Amino acid sequence: MADSGDGVGVRRRVGGLGVLRSRPAFVALAVLTLLVGGGGMPAEPAAPVIVLLRPAAAPVGARARQVADELGARNGWRASHVYAHTIDGFAARLTSAQQTALRRDPRVSAIVPDELIELVEHEDAEPIVDTTTGETPANIQSTPSSEPTPSVAPDPTPTPAPTATPRTKPPTPGPARQIVPTGVRRIGRPALNAWPINGANLQVNIDIAIVDTGVSPHPDLNLVGGKNCIGGRKWHDGNGHGTHVAGTAAALDNDFGVVGVAPGARIWSVKVLNKYGRGYASWLLCGIDWITAQREGGRAMIEVANLSLRFRGAERPADDGNCGQIIGDAIHRATCRSVGRGTMYVAAAGNDRRNAANYRPAGYREVITVSALSDFDGRPGAKGNLLDVCPAGWTRDRDDRMLRVSNFGRVIQIMAPGKCIWSTNRNGGYRQMSGTSMATPHVAGAVALYLLHYPDASANAIRAALIACGTQDWVHASDRDSWHEPLLNLDVMCAPEPPT
Repeated sequence: MADSGDGVGVRRRVGGLGVLRSRPAFVALAVLTLLVGGGGMPAEPAAPVIVLLRPAAAPVGARARQVADELGARNGWRASHVYAHTIDGFAARLTSAQQTALRRDPRVSAIVPDELIELVEHEDAEPIVDTTTGETPANIQSTPSSEPTPSVAPDPTPTPAPTATPRTKPPTPGPARQIVPTGVRRIGRPALNAWPINGANLQVNIDIAIVDTGVSPHPDLNLVGGKNCIGGRKWHDGNGHGTHVAGTAAALDNDFGVVGVAPGARIWSVKVLNKYGRGYASWLLCGIDWITAQREGGRAMIEVANLSLRFRGAERPADDGNCGQIIGDAIHRATCRSVGRGTMYVAAAGNDRRNAANYRPAGYREVITVSALSDFDGRPGAKGNLLDVCPAGWTRDRDDRMLRVSNFGRVIQIMAPGKCIWSTNRNGGYRQMSGTSMATPHVAGAVALYLLHYPDASANAIRAALIACGTQDWVHASDRDSWHEPLLNLDVMCAPEPPT
């Protein structure tokens, strides 16, 4: 979002006279005075951009820092981010004149707008209530002025309406009990039964990055570290979305709260969105670059990354067939390089009831794109009732159908539960939410389990195994196209095919 300078209105006495003889003469003289004196003229606005450098013999990033420092010192600006592990480039706020000067530099390949990104908005969400105290938090982390703010106020949380016929609901998670959420029940457990849900506080030896609004410390999460890409040092969650996603992927198997798909996996909080769920592509690029930089013994330390977010704005085909090289998509370029260096990315399809191929990053062929299923009883058969699980007043869906708002299309590789999902909340409690954002971490957790079993399998091989073992046990008539993606199934784990 560009900063704009305000013009300053100035009245001057002309020739020492206390009266103005004519308005046109005064205007002309006033403009001339402003031009000569240089005062009062509006400053040229600076726009956020990403500068891509041409390939060079130097390692990625080594030259980017040098070029950014040199050009910034010469032209009076400073790079906000320098990318050292995925693309060769940097982000900055530049005027049009500064951009024109940069384009003349032979080292610069392209300058692209720093686009807005946002959450894949959840369809439903309970009020943020700490289930351990029943209280709503009074204080919310303030947003630095440099962060994007929503163009409109966030949608109010739906107020649950009383149901005419009270129903007995399953117990809710809290400090006194652990529940297995319907989504985790529906996708099954690994056939090898290596991670039984038994309250033993077992921790899966693998790492998952939640690229989101941050993840806050929670007694039910194995949160080990993170990166703040939006400005500042803290990577905690000011929204609640990222913490909820983390719990579905990897909440601990203990005697309280909820249990995730890959219980106790190490969670890395990669904060690329502010408390409103808004951000910039440069922030997301910072997160992908940081994930890619984390190495251990020559391998990627963070094996899986969850992306429940999207670019904001008009739809357009997301994939140019060449990792963004043709259309200048820096995020696509970085994602391809990160996948090539050993991290798998799982992306939400989106909640727009449209073709996911026109949304980024869901439309990238290098990611695993996930649509959402409504499931109310944790089992097939289409006999579950929404009111048995969901708060009254939430949007109506039917059991074992594609979620009413879910995007669709052939770019979607797999489906997972995403309706009324219980998971961890930023205030230490638990919360229900719905949407493809909630479906995606089921698959991120499943990828983590596959990588634990088959650490040398390629991203393509694991994707193929997930699809091969998926089921078609859902109501296809609820789909909006003829491509019916399989539903995630961990009752069996298909061995990935070796590369040919």
